[in-house]
Amino acid sequence: MKDERKVRDDLSYVRSALQRADATAGDPASIYFVWAAITFYGFAIIDFAPKSTGLYWLVAAPLGGVLSAFLGYRSSRTSGQFSKREGWALAMHWGGLLVAVLLIVPLATTEVIAPADFPRLVLLIVALSYFTAGVHLDRRLIPVSLALAACYLLTVFVRELPYLWTVTAAVVAASLAVAGLLAAARARQAA
Repeated sequence: MKDERKVRDDLSYVRSALQRADATAGDPASIYFVWAAITFYGFAIIDFAPKSTGLYWLVAAPLGGVLSAFLGYRSSRTSGQFSKREGWALAMHWGGLLVAVLLIVPLATTEVIAPADFPRLVLLIVALSYFTAGVHLDRRLIPVSLALAACYLLTVFVRELPYLWTVTAAVVAASLAVAGLLAAARARQAA
């Protein structure tokens, strides 16, 4: 009888731990907020200091990536769900985004595409990358990808909108912030 109760208690503990781990799985909320801030300034700067945009992203994107990796690593260690394989998959996914954006630079510098269209193309690639991340990694990224796609269409068809890139920045940052708030609420609920 005691052995049966102990087994039941042990299974209950394992089930509880797995439920908590599943509820907190995915990126920590802080990563969403980091990228909300980075992307807000990165897109808004196009309206106010367009010549500084490239330098901003050249510094902010890799630093944001390193900070995201650190936050994700720390979160996975804390939750007991550390996986090198998953870490490398994330690094390859988001690193692939960075490489894809860098591969567009020659199109703009050789004027195969108009330099003013460079941010639009980047927005499209980022939208696709967030969508695939949403499909394969974290479903909360799918609505963010849809917001990015809507902003892409806005920048293509409503080019004369005053502060177009600041509006885009606000929409993208807000969608990331909402995803972060949902991730934080889910983590609180699990705790």
